[in-house]
This record gives sequence, structure tokens and C-alpha cells, in this order.
Amino acid sequence: MSSKPTRQEVLPLKTRHVFLDTEVYRRAGYNVRNSQFKVFGDYILAGKLALHTTDITYAEVNRQIMELVSERAARLKKIARDFQRMSQLFSTIPKLPEIDDKELGHSLWKAFLDVIVNDFNSNHILAQQIPASRIFKKYFAGAAPFAERGSKEFPDAFMVEALANFCDENSAKMYVVSGDAQLRSAAASHPALIPLGSIDDLLASCAAESDIDLEPLVDQLFDHPGFDDQLSEALLNEAPYLEGLYFGDLTDGSVKDIWLDEVLAVDGYTLAAIDDVFVSLILDVPCVLKASVDYIYEDPDVEDGDAQYVTTATDSISEHVNLKVYVRIDTSTGRFVEKELLTKRAIFQ
Repeated sequence: MSSKPTRQEVLPLKTRHVFLDTEVYRRAGYNVRNSQFKVFGDYILAGKLALHTTDITYAEVNRQIMELVSERAARLKKIARDFQRMSQLFSTIPKLPEIDDKELGHSLWKAFLDVIVNDFNSNHILAQQIPASRIFKKYFAGAAPFAERGSKEFPDAFMVEALANFCDENSAKMYVVSGDAQLRSAAASHPALIPLGSIDDLLASCAAESDIDLEPLVDQLFDHPGFDDQLSEALLNEAPYLEGLYFGDLTDGSVKDIWLDEVLAVDGYTLAAIDDVFVSLILDVPCVLKASVDYIYEDPDVEDGDAQYVTTATDSISEHVNLKVYVRIDTSTGRFVEKELLTKRAIFQ
């Protein structure tokens, strides 16, 4: 080789929100447990990415899985017949299994859905509720994804419009990942949508380090007079939705209600995304949480067997818990534009 290949520039994430087109799932053979999606899922679990889906995407993937299984089952059936004919020459040819393509297709669809909804905790956006008049306006204007003559990419147009709506309503940006050039072109026409060609490009941005000097910026945000109050308010609102587990000495104790008692500190942070306006951080926040615990009380002053010997009771306990919190901050005002408690469970002893 006459020249050394240059490394392509990879920019850090500009947003955690991401939409994967049907083409991305098809390219992976709908196997959302492969090594690539395993890394993708790890970033979701860490709070660095948030997956979004649409009703149209679900309908397309469902149809494609059913068609794929039906086509493969028909091929297998034909091969089985061919082998049956050959068995007249060679009797030990194995008999191929019969496939119920509808049952297998439904099972694969349910397994796909289980990963997307439960493992990846996807947020569902209803694209079919977008007014058709807005899409036909783009169609008659020849705007993307209708730029090519004869193009009828109506499902893509509805999806892109729905994703842009979500971003506008939540002051957010979103990656739109697709190998379809027309869909990427349509996404690029919306300022809030960032087109990417493949999930590899997205994962590369997840791993990229920013060249900016982040520490002074974050220190400035932490010192902002409204930072502590905004963080406390976010945790006060989110703490009641934690799943509480009890492992203490109270008999048959179960956590009923959880509330924030005190924010102790911000121990550390991880950069999640950054652009010219916002910085997104994942904060490590040790807190004191309180919980009410229902349990079975055994009265030592009442004889065993008496109706009053065992009663239900409630006690209040506190616990030090380390919480992870995602915040997106407007760097010019210090305002929390988006916040989410990433920790889903609190243990009380």
C-alpha cells in the first residue's frame, strides 16, 4: 500500500434518543440478541441511549418476519420432497421436520417484541395518528422522502413526521438510523433529527471521547444557583416510582411507599451527549431514602393462638442508596431540560 489509511472522525453523541428503522432490524436478521445489539442494550442499561419505536415500524417488522418464515418454510418443504424422492435410491436419508410457519412466525415476533419492549425499555410513538394532510403536502411538493420520481414512501413519511413531533414537544434531538438513503434524507430535513447510516456509526459515537475541556463546563453547571433545587425536585418526583425490596428483620416485610429524605452529594458524572446548546450527564447521587414497610407483628404479651397474637403493622425505615440520574442541561441557562431516574430499584434492610 502506498499510503496509510486515515481514521474517520467520530463525533461524541449529540443526544441519547435513537430510532432504528425497520431496515436495521432486517439487516440483523431480526436477531436483536446478536453481539451488536448486546452492546446497544448495554448502553441503554447504562442510561446513555434511549430507544424509540413507532407503530408503523412494529407493523413492518411483524409482516416481514411472517413473510420470511413462510418463505423459508416453503423452501424447507420443497427440499423435504426432493429428499423423499432420493430416498428411493438411498433409504437412510433423514426426514426433515415439518414447520408450522404461522406458529413459528408468531413466536419469533413475540420474542423480538420482548427484547425491544422489556430489555430495551423502548418508548412507543404513534406515527399513524399524524394528520394525512401534512404528509400529502410533502408528497405533492416532492419533498423527501418523495424526492425521487414515482416514490411512494408514505410509511417513512409518517414515521419521520412523528419522530420530529416528539422532538419538538420534548425539546430534544434524535438519531434516525437507516441504510435507506430516502429515509435519511427525510430525517435530515428536520433540524431535530440526525440521520446515521448504520448502528455501527451510533455505537462508535457512544464510545467517542469529546475533545472539549468538559470539566470547567460541568463545574460551572454544578455551581449554578438552581442546580441543587432542580436535582432535588427531580428526585422527589421520581423516587416514589422506584421498586422497593425489603430484606430486613421485620416478618414478611414489604415496601409500600418510598420518598426522598436527603440528597447527600453528587459523587461523579459520565458524559452521555453534548452539542452546542446542551450537555447530557449521568450523575451518581448518594441519597437517603425513606420507606414505609408493611409487616406481620407478633405481640409477645398475647398468648399464641389468640386472635390478637398476629396483626399487620407499618413501620418507617431509611436507607442510604446510590442513585443514577440522567439530566440534559441547557448550558446557557443551567436549566434541566430533561431528567430521568435510571435506577429502577431500591433495597431496604
